[in-house]
Amino acid sequence: MSWQQIALSVGGTFGHLHPALQAAKAAKDRSFLIGIGLKDSVYLKGRDCEIISLDGARAFLKLLKSCWQAFIVLQKKNPQFVITFGSFHSFPATLVALFLGKPIWVFEPNAEMGKANKFFSFFAHKILCYEESLLQKFPHRGILIRPDLDFGDKKKIFDSFQFKAGQPVLLITGGSSGSSFINEWVRRNVDRLKVFQIIHLVGPKNDPLILKTVYNDRGISAFVEQFIPNVTEAMQIADIAITRAGASTLFELHHYGVPSLIIPFEGAYEHQKQNALKFLSKGGIGVICSEKKEEKLYLELMGLIGCKKDQPSENKGKKWSDIISLV
Repeated sequence: MSWQQIALSVGGTFGHLHPALQAAKAAKDRSFLIGIGLKDSVYLKGRDCEIISLDGARAFLKLLKSCWQAFIVLQKKNPQFVITFGSFHSFPATLVALFLGKPIWVFEPNAEMGKANKFFSFFAHKILCYEESLLQKFPHRGILIRPDLDFGDKKKIFDSFQFKAGQPVLLITGGSSGSSFINEWVRRNVDRLKVFQIIHLVGPKNDPLILKTVYNDRGISAFVEQFIPNVTEAMQIADIAITRAGASTLFELHHYGVPSLIIPFEGAYEHQKQNALKFLSKGGIGVICSEKKEEKLYLELMGLIGCKKDQPSENKGKKWSDIISLV
């Protein structure tokens, strides 16, 4: 059966939006994104897909407003299918879709299911996930999925970052929200990082000019931005990475064989710690280090140099194009 239209109920971080954008690309003009605060998202600027932004936030009355807006949109557009990508920002549209009797599929990238997805999993027709261990909890509804990852021309990628081949590349990313801890650690230890060319993604709430100045003053070749949509290109030339432990980021680092110093965000109900442990158990190269053991970070980082895999990891599961063809 071919559904006329698919609603993609999404959250605000890149970890939630990135797989939704892959789904939207596979669905082409059959889909639209809906969620709280999407109009202000830096991750959606210039994207060639329909985006519907709800106005509500965590305050109860604003949440009700978001539900009402979602009700109007879903009644008008009448999608025959909804895929929810988790987080509070996706909750109103998914809840309204459930109320309207729409079939719901849940996408969960993390090793442990988040609160919103856990709630909707009781009603979902299918559960899409990266982790086989999570798949086992839904034996009759689970579908293993993998992101659409490919390889580009490394010479062109080096040129796009204005880097030269032969000098190691360090990728630093604090996740889609950025990490003040990682950014500050780099500022304090920048003199010890002169051996690298550096790609540093500081996050949308941080000023990249601050670290650009720090790198320039030390004569370090560095590309510093809040965010780049082609982060997988950075991974293809990275010899090593400092990263938080978002599920999508770790999946991609594993695919490209990048040795990673993983500093899990210690909130988020320990989801990131579980993601990091899964990364290692599946053959990812890396070390998990707590923010509380800051004095060990540099030594752990240098211990990972030269460990990069020559071949990409084999990723099991269906692509988004396969998933869309099912609906």
